Amino acid sequence: MKRACLVLALASCASGPRPLPATLSATERLAATEEALLGAKASAAFELNSEGAHTAHLTGTLELTGSNGLQVVAEGRYDQEDVRVEFESLKGDVNRSVTRGPSVNAHHADTPPRLAEAVSVGLVRQGLLHNLSKLVADQPLSHAEGGVRDQLKVVDVQDGGADTVDGEGCHRVKFGLTVGGTAVGTSSLCVSDQTALPLARDSKFLLDRELVLREHFTWTLKK
Repeated sequence: MKRACLVLALASCASGPRPLPATLSATERLAATEEALLGAKASAAFELNSEGAHTAHLTGTLELTGSNGLQVVAEGRYDQEDVRVEFESLKGDVNRSVTRGPSVNAHHADTPPRLAEAVSVGLVRQGLLHNLSKLVADQPLSHAEGGVRDQLKVVDVQDGGADTVDGEGCHRVKFGLTVGGTAVGTSSLCVSDQTALPLARDSKFLLDRELVLREHFTWTLKK
């Protein structure tokens, strides 16, 4: 009964960053970080590194507004090439661009209806690098028209224990991921105890070759 009440309390409260009860299960904690991202008015400085199928080192910022308006900027190296990507929907329409070496491509479009959900849920379940890879390839973000929760399914969710990232207390959640019903890899995500936002991930995905991914986020909350 206590567990059921806790779940109902989390579901009914406003989404956004908030302290998490220590008694949450791994599945509840993972759901809480998705809802925190969806409702967050916050910005994150991030650093992403991958090896294997794609070699990348990217740094940048992600701005969330609690609505469909967001912005992401990243630059660095991707598959041995200097890149910079920009994506923003803060003013109602989408503007995105990619710079690869001397080549620059820019696009303007209507904002997809489920953009924020696609970015937030995708970040938790698959990692931010996936959508940055789409931008590097000069393609729209995945699942922004809808369906991200149906396509990306977490399985075998487990408690990974208490941890700290940059001195901030967090709790690790370990889980597998299926995409369209096919198992593609495993992740360990450290979720902040104070904000429910994701602080760090370690993932291994099996694409054509194995991809090892590490992501680090430092969040600043806004009023």
